[in-house]
Amino acid sequence: MGFTTPCFIRKNTEELRKKLEDIGYKNAGSSNHHDIIYTDTEHGVYFTTFASNITDDEVAYDCKYNRTLFLAIAALRDDTDNNQMLDMTVPLNIERRKYEEY
Repeated sequence: MGFTTPCFIRKNTEELRKKLEDIGYKNAGSSNHHDIIYTDTEHGVYFTTFASNITDDEVAYDCKYNRTLFLAIAALRDDTDNNQMLDMTVPLNIERRKYEEY
């Protein structure tokens, strides 16, 4: 139980690495010279790597350069909703309206 969705972002900043640590990831090795941050949800760690190491058949979601998307996906967990952008603890009511022709 823990993080559910592996992902990576095509930028590597100290701010993003700090945010991952705030969410609960551990640093498994990072370098300022790498251009990708990759989350390993099975072990709850993140690491940096070069884009040339990413293959077309990666199991992780490619967030491109979208910081918000990366942090939202990285925060997804199955044991808590802390740090998640969508919290469904409140019932969602959707009203369907009948289409009226004019």
